[in-house]
Amino acid sequence: MTTSYSKPARKTQQKAMPLSEAIALFESLPEVEPEEMIGCWVGEEFPTGHKMDGILKRYGWRGKHFYSLDDVHPLVFEATLFGTLRLAPRRVFFGLSLPRAIIASPLVANLFRLLMPVFMTTRAQARLRVTRYLNRTTATMIYDGLPIRDAFVWLDSDTLLGAMERKGDSTPCFFLLRRAKEL
Repeated sequence: MTTSYSKPARKTQQKAMPLSEAIALFESLPEVEPEEMIGCWVGEEFPTGHKMDGILKRYGWRGKHFYSLDDVHPLVFEATLFGTLRLAPRRVFFGLSLPRAIIASPLVANLFRLLMPVFMTTRAQARLRVTRYLNRTTATMIYDGLPIRDAFVWLDSDTLLGAMERKGDSTPCFFLLRRAKEL
C-alpha cells in the first residue's frame, strides 16, 4: 500500500494534516471488515485542525475495546487514581458541546480525570456494522443513543485510520487506532 502518510514518531508533536488531505487519504485506504476489529486498540490523535484536536489526549483517552460486534466500549480512558476505565459516551460527549476554550482548559481536563469514576460503565456503549462513509463501505462503530459514528480504514496491518462523524459538526475528527494486547 502506498500513501503519502508516514507514522509520527512517538511522544512528539504531530503537525496537522490539512483536512482535504486526510479525507483523500481515508478514501484511498483499504476497507475494514467489522470482525477484523475485535480486540483492544490504543488510540492516538491524527490532527487536522478539528476543534477536538488535542482534547481526548488531554483528558486521558487510551483507546477502544471491541469484544464482539455488539459489545463495544468506545471510550477507554486512563484515570489519575483509578487506572483504566470504560466511560459512558452520553455523559462524556455532553460536556464536549461546551466552547473549546472551556473543554481545552487544563483545569477542566484535570477535574474530568478526577471525576472519571462518575462516568464509568461496564455495559457496551456501541456496536460495529458496515456503513458507507467518505466513499468507503467499511466497518463503522455506531454509538448507542448518540448521533455519532466512527468509520475505519486500514493504514497498515495493525493500524486503523478512524473518522468520527458527529451530527452537527461540519467536518470529521480523524484519529488512529493501533492493535494492542490490552489497554
